[in-house]
Amino acid sequence: MAEFKQGVLTSQGLDLLPKAQAGKASIEFTKFQIGNGEWDPETSPETLMRVTSLRGLKGEYGVTKSEYINEATTKLTLTASNRDNTSGGFYITEVGIYASDGSKEVLYAVYITQQSK
Repeated sequence: MAEFKQGVLTSQGLDLLPKAQAGKASIEFTKFQIGNGEWDPETSPETLMRVTSLRGLKGEYGVTKSEYINEATTKLTLTASNRDNTSGGFYITEVGIYASDGSKEVLYAVYITQQSK
C-alpha cells in the first residue's frame, strides 16, 4: 500500500484564503480526484504548490462531508468507488482536493505517494 505525503496547499488554494479570512467569500470543498500519475517521491512542496491538475486522472467524486474542527483544521470525508471502473486496476499515487470561493473552482490541495510504484 502506498503511503501519502502530507498534503500541500496549491498556489491557487492559497489565493482563496485571504478572501475567506476577510469575510468576502467562503471556501466550499467541491470534489476530489484520484489518479495514477507518476511523481518523484522527492518532489518538493514548492513544486507541488504550482500544480493545477493531476497527472493521471482516473476518477472524480464529490465530497461526502466537510467538518470544521478548529481554526487550523477542516476534516473532509471522501469516498471513492471502483464500481464504474471498466478499464482495469491501478495504483492511486495522487489525490487532488478542489474548492471554490463561489466564483471559481481550483485545485486547492494535492497529495502524492511517498514511494514510487
